Formats: sequence, structure tokens, C-alpha cells
Amino acid sequence: MSAAPPSPLTVLARRKWLILGTLAAVVISAAIVSKTLDKVYSTSSTLLIALQSDNQSFDTVQASQAIARSYADVISSPDIAGRAAARIGDGTTEDEVTEATSFEAVPETQLLKVNAEAPSPERAKEIADAYADVFIEYAEENLADTTQASITLAAAAPRVSAASRPRPTLYVAVAAILGLVLGVALAFLRERLDRRLRTTEDVESHFDVPVLARVPRRGRSEHSVAAFAESLRLLRTNLQFSRVDTQLRSIAVTSGLEGEGKTTIAANLGITIAEVGREVTVVEADLRRPALQRELMGPGEPLAPGFSNY
Repeated sequence: MSAAPPSPLTVLARRKWLILGTLAAVVISAAIVSKTLDKVYSTSSTLLIALQSDNQSFDTVQASQAIARSYADVISSPDIAGRAAARIGDGTTEDEVTEATSFEAVPETQLLKVNAEAPSPERAKEIADAYADVFIEYAEENLADTTQASITLAAAAPRVSAASRPRPTLYVAVAAILGLVLGVALAFLRERLDRRLRTTEDVESHFDVPVLARVPRRGRSEHSVAAFAESLRLLRTNLQFSRVDTQLRSIAVTSGLEGEGKTTIAANLGITIAEVGREVTVVEADLRRPALQRELMGPGEPLAPGFSNY
């Protein structure tokens, strides 16, 4: 006999604080990290490549697009990056220009984009425009005779006002999704590793013994007192019928931790059994923190002799 596993909704409800805590931790971490990242500004210069022809036809346009794709490979040459660094001056190196730039041929067009990234919008524009100018000169000097294509600046790089990175809103949104997935995964992992007994069915399935009664907490309301008394009467009855061949003569009340109701159960179960005419002796076996006398008789001097004397 094994207890049925809890439903996914039960697991999510039971572990909601773990899920919410994980979600909050991931989102807050993403927000803090995104605020500490350096801002990066991106802009692009656009070049137009066209075959030198009096009449533009479909074939010449297709050929121009093919040349634009070829130029996208040539433009990333270290030689051109070095020329662009020299054009910019102010100590800019070839490696810095190479790291800051990227290139793409716009699909189905004769356009070639020079993308640049930098910590400021002015610097990004300076790199993109300088690289575009240098490549126009390079293409006219070294490639025009072979390709019969002209290259012109279609649009200079605009000076952007907003940073392209970081994007805190996007990062936080992605972090929220990842945090939620991680929280749910941790919830199910925690549930699988949890060996605590939560229901009477758990007790019966793990120990192969029946649960005789469920005793609620003893409150102060009439309903709570009545429920507590009724559960003890049920426990008394089930104990009487737990032995069909011999009479039950002794009961030990114990638990794993203090404060779990051993004294309350022992005292009130003894009273409940005495109500049906049985003689009952309730023995206080806690020698360090005795509480049974106070439960049955109220505060007063300890009874003597006590259990340790006997």
C-alpha cells in the first residue's frame, strides 16, 4: 500500500513561498546587475553599392546585391580597420575598431551597413562614419576596376540618444521567466526530497499501521473543546477494540519533540477512560520537565514519593 503522490497544484500551493522567494531573488539580482552594467550605444552608417550602368535592370540589381554581399566580407579586413583607426586618431587602435564594428549586407538590397558600438553616442557615430569613409576610398582604389561597381554613402550614422545595452526591462522580464521556472523546479525537487509525514494516509502507508484517531488542537471555543473531547472518546474506543483477544493494560504516549501534546493527551485520555468506569493510573515519566501533575491537579507542591522514588 502506498499513498498517492500529491497533485502538481498541491505541490505548488504547498511550496509557494519557495517559488516566490526564488522568483524575487532572481528578478532583484537581474535588476541590480543590469543597473551596474556599462551603457553601450549603437549606430550604423549605410553604404550603397551599384553597378556602373546607364540602365538599371533586374540583372544589374541582382549583380549589385551579390557585390554588396561580397563587400560585406571584404570590409572586415584588418587593413581597413587599421586605416579607420588612423583616420579617427586620438590613439584609437586597430583592435579597438575591430571590436567595436560589425557589418551586414541588407537582404534583397544593394545596401551594406557598418555597425559601431561605443560607450557614448558620439564615439559610436565617429567610428561608424570613419569606417564608412575609409571603405569607400578603399573600394574605389582597389575594387572598382574589378567589380565595375560604385560605392557611395547612402546615410551617415545618426547620433542616437538611447543606449542599446543594457536593457533592464528585457533582462528583468527574462529573469522573471527563468526565476519562475527555477522556483517551480526547486519546489518539485524539495517535494520529492521531503520525507515528512503530512497526512494520516502517509503514516499508514509508511509504517503499515492504522491511525486510531486524529486529535485536533484544544482551543477555547465550545466547538473546539467538543471536537477535542470527541476525538479522545474515539481514540479510547479504538484502543479498546485494538486488542480483541487480550485486555489492553498499558499505553505509552511519546513523540519526537517537546511541546507536541504528550502531557495533554496522556492526562485527557486517562480522564476519558476513567469516565467509562475503568481504573486508570497516569504516570509522569518526564523527570526533567514534569507537567502531568499541573495538567491534572493544577499548580502545587510536587507529589511525593514520585516516579523516580519507585
